[in-house]
Amino acid sequence: MLAALAGCTAGPAVPGRVAVRSILADLHCGGDSPGVRRLADAAQWEALLRRIARRRPGVPEPGAGAPDFSRESVLVIDMGRRSSLGYSVSLAEREARLRGARLEIRVAWEEPAPGTLQGQMLTSPCLVVGVPAETHAEAVVLDARGRERARENPR
Repeated sequence: MLAALAGCTAGPAVPGRVAVRSILADLHCGGDSPGVRRLADAAQWEALLRRIARRRPGVPEPGAGAPDFSRESVLVIDMGRRSSLGYSVSLAEREARLRGARLEIRVAWEEPAPGTLQGQMLTSPCLVVGVPAETHAEAVVLDARGRERARENPR
């Protein structure tokens, strides 16, 4: 019976849609410009955690909560370097749309309103997400209005 249940969850719940999960969001992920980069393995995951930990204590130790790279692709969505606080990126939907080999991930791409006071601090906000492995060749990040904010280069 467990094998039957596992088979039911292997494919997308809705054709053209795949589950996407938030793994980590942080203000200091290191990307200089907006983009999407794929982490290939646990070594790259641990390197990302070490880079964040150097900038901010209290980040999970490498190995803690590591993604299962045999089952999911891990994508880092970078907002790029910012000169103040008030920027963040988070998942807007728990499913991504699959259009052929292109995966469209909807996010809340938050920027401070013009003229508002913000603490001056260099940040590079990011969101790390997991999607089922081998579902796409290219990932595109769209904001709530459908504007493209970042793109992964096709493999």
